[in-house]
Amino acid sequence: MSVKDKFYQQLISTFASEPNGFTAAQCLSLLSVKRNVISHYLNRLCEDGMLTKDSSRPVRFYLSGVQTPAAVLPQAENESLYRQMALCRAAVDYPPDGLALLLTGESGTGKSYLASRLYDYACQQGLIAVGRPLVELNCADYANNPELLSSTLFGHSKGAFTGAAGEKAGLLDNANGGMLFLDEVHRLSAENQEKLFLFMDKGYFYRLGDNKHPRSAQVRFVFATTEEVGNVLLRTLRRRIPITVHLPAWHERTRRERIALLETFLRQEAKQLHCDIRLDSTHFYGWLNGRFAGNIGEIRNQIKVMCATAWIARQENTPLHLGGVTAQRDAQYHGWLIHQDARHNELPRDDALSAAFADYVVSLDATRFLDETQAWLAEHEPENKHPPHSLLQQIVGAALENLSQRWGIPLPPALQLALCVILREATGGQADPRSHYPTPALCSYPPRARLMAQEFIDAVAVCGELASPDMMFTLSAALFALHDNPQAKLQGIIVTHGQSTASSIASLVNQLTGGYYFTAFDMPWLTSTQTIIEMLINHLTLLRNDSGILILVDMGSLKEIWHGIHQHVHGDLVVINNVTTLLALDIAEKLQQGLPMPDIISAIPGRYENEIRYYAGVPARNTLIVACISGEGIARKLQDILAHALAAVNIDVITMEYDALRRALKEKGALADTRLIITTTDLDTGGIPSLTIRNIIQGNTDSLLQNYFAEWLDDAEFVDMIQQMVELFTLEGISSRLTFLNPRVVLEDIETLIRRYEQDYHCRFENYLHINLVMHIALMTERLMLNSGHTHRDDETLDACQQRFISQHTRYFQPLVQKYRITIPLTELLMIDEILAGVRSRSTHTAHGVENDA
Repeated sequence: MSVKDKFYQQLISTFASEPNGFTAAQCLSLLSVKRNVISHYLNRLCEDGMLTKDSSRPVRFYLSGVQTPAAVLPQAENESLYRQMALCRAAVDYPPDGLALLLTGESGTGKSYLASRLYDYACQQGLIAVGRPLVELNCADYANNPELLSSTLFGHSKGAFTGAAGEKAGLLDNANGGMLFLDEVHRLSAENQEKLFLFMDKGYFYRLGDNKHPRSAQVRFVFATTEEVGNVLLRTLRRRIPITVHLPAWHERTRRERIALLETFLRQEAKQLHCDIRLDSTHFYGWLNGRFAGNIGEIRNQIKVMCATAWIARQENTPLHLGGVTAQRDAQYHGWLIHQDARHNELPRDDALSAAFADYVVSLDATRFLDETQAWLAEHEPENKHPPHSLLQQIVGAALENLSQRWGIPLPPALQLALCVILREATGGQADPRSHYPTPALCSYPPRARLMAQEFIDAVAVCGELASPDMMFTLSAALFALHDNPQAKLQGIIVTHGQSTASSIASLVNQLTGGYYFTAFDMPWLTSTQTIIEMLINHLTLLRNDSGILILVDMGSLKEIWHGIHQHVHGDLVVINNVTTLLALDIAEKLQQGLPMPDIISAIPGRYENEIRYYAGVPARNTLIVACISGEGIARKLQDILAHALAAVNIDVITMEYDALRRALKEKGALADTRLIITTTDLDTGGIPSLTIRNIIQGNTDSLLQNYFAEWLDDAEFVDMIQQMVELFTLEGISSRLTFLNPRVVLEDIETLIRRYEQDYHCRFENYLHINLVMHIALMTERLMLNSGHTHRDDETLDACQQRFISQHTRYFQPLVQKYRITIPLTELLMIDEILAGVRSRSTHTAHGVENDA
């Protein structure tokens, strides 16, 4: 017997009676091997059909035949149905017989399907006995005959109406002990609604024609309607239905959900027909982005009809071709492939990849993350036998294939998998809300890496709205930075009129030189020079290249283009007309070598028929403006801090009233000498570099220094300036909240305490954490002086980590305890422990190290 088989036997003996499954961590005691080996065996058993797994975090595994509760109801975590599914579970689980549930929504939104899944869920949970049925009735079938509907629902006695030759049981009798689903319930007459209310209220009913013999039944109710409930159901009946769940229309669901549903429907057809399905992108995006009167039901039927039609023309042992795809075009086609084997449709989500991503989120070590994904690929697909089959992987793969050709950079399979994992987390809302990422404007990675990250995000926008766009941008840029040429400091741009002239030149040149040296913009023939200028300004805002920009154009006034954009470029700027492929290739080779701008353009005159406009360096803009929307008080305090920090620099720090600044920004050239604008709220500064106080407080210190202050301040000077700003806003914050303590004195005491924490943790706290900690401790101190401290967790049983924190860190507060004569309850210390939890997880600090330091 192999190790895998022995392991499986141990799983059966250990977890056979465990309905909630098990994790890889729970299996560590079964084999004397590392956790990644355990995960390997578990995944192999899943592939063999001996285990199943869900998509929870951490992943839970189940012995085949044991279905998970989450698998019975539609998966809707972090999606449009999350709250609805929670209500459905509550309705079914409520003791002893559940709660009546009303499903609303347009036709085809899945009400009947959900009712059947609720029945399956109740059976699986043991709430409905084995053999008890799900009885369904569409009330619209009897809408024109209320008496017949009453007979069908409640049954009738002999002679109740003409033709009633004997007694007959109704659906309430048939559903006894089970579930009754009444679709189109608004078609029930008022009289039948009253009868139903009586049964739900009293627990008994009368058959049609019999008012003397009440009958009882135990029935769980699920109702459904497409109408406005208040207009079609009696108030008495509505009162007996405590839970209403609305199912969204197709276009109201998230894009991520719609992709998953389309993949599910296509995979079901592939399994039914025992063949792969290849679908063209036109139909896929038509379904994804369209609006359908019949919603999910209509789309499902369209897919089924299309598959049936294609099945007739299918050749044996070939995929089923849908839409514009044909067998002859299959080899050159880059559409979507749905594999009949369901396991190939899942993006890998095992513990190894999840752990690698969790580490990457904290460390931002792109090299290590890429190595982990490469190792995963080597272990799971050593021969690369199977191409990626999930739609998410295919979308990412198609995007990277297209971008790779444009950029001229080969992108390895490990990068594709890494980006798939990041995209899945960014669209699924799995990002840690405590994690802070710089915005694209503050991201510190090289200009080309930022460009590639933004272009990749734009290319995969079909996957849905990003729950954490800044995380997606930062983590992607870090990966793309590994594929950038660090020697090439300058960046080229090609702008031409026509559908694809610029793209063709840039793509060819990038491929020949093996680097992303030119970005292309194809402009319509009637595009004005001013439109080109505006497009370039938007692009330069993201690029933010201090080393210089080189722009090749096919026509237009060089002087006008240069004059329109030169204030938005911090480094050298060159604009050259009459672009050709040969000229672009010549320049790209020099960019590749890392040559400075003068050397690049010196050889152009005489070799090419071009006009060159060269602008060297940054204009003498020597003003820094500070503006506060709530008045000049805070602005002047910020001015003092900035003026002191920049005293040795030839730059004037001035304050402006907020509305005056807005007016000045609208006047062309009024702020031409401005180097930076700092405001308390977001403001469109028209290309002039700007920061908000939130950027400064929550931003990454290294990014802020590199992108905004590096030419004026060194590291120590910048950190000191930021610290003064943090103290300013901390003081303003606690001053508005403390009632009797002196804010400045308290702030000094707490700053001393925080410095001790930073020494022990061997790191400097992020600004947002620093402010949060000061605010909490200041308010806690005043609470305790008033004997109103929090104590609700004082009796809580502490885990080992909490005990260690309390024993080591109580001494930190001794100066506060002695000075303010307070006693700090356990609850208050636990709250501080939770505030610092994120720092501990990212720090190399250990408890042993703290003890030694003490």
